[in-house]
Amino acid sequence: MKYEEIFIGLTSTFTRRITLDDVLRFKLLSGDANKLHYLPSYAQNNGFENPVVYGVLIEAFISNLIGNKLPGDGALWVDHDINFLEPVYVNDIITISAFVATMNDATKIIKLYIDVINQDDKKVVMSIAHVKCLE
Repeated sequence: MKYEEIFIGLTSTFTRRITLDDVLRFKLLSGDANKLHYLPSYAQNNGFENPVVYGVLIEAFISNLIGNKLPGDGALWVDHDINFLEPVYVNDIITISAFVATMNDATKIIKLYIDVINQDDKKVVMSIAHVKCLE
């Protein structure tokens, strides 16, 4: 999407079930072998109902929304502030929603408010991202 097609208030969403396979592939890619993320018994023994999804994996799904939907091709994620409010568990279904809050015509940077909501309608992550539109 070109900068000129974007407007304040524009929204986009992306929904995904996070599987154990997603987590195991991320473990192999990142090298992060923290058992909390992939061993159900370890997670449960430490007070969690299931393995906890890597925070950076959730950020990768936010990147999916930015790179493929809003604004899409030609997007350069400049910075972000992220808050993990609740754990996201393996097999959760998350919906990531982005809202264009501000636009800077001189720099072609848009500010996105991003929320991640789980299948129980609970906000689990909130973020503010600045994205430069190159096209």
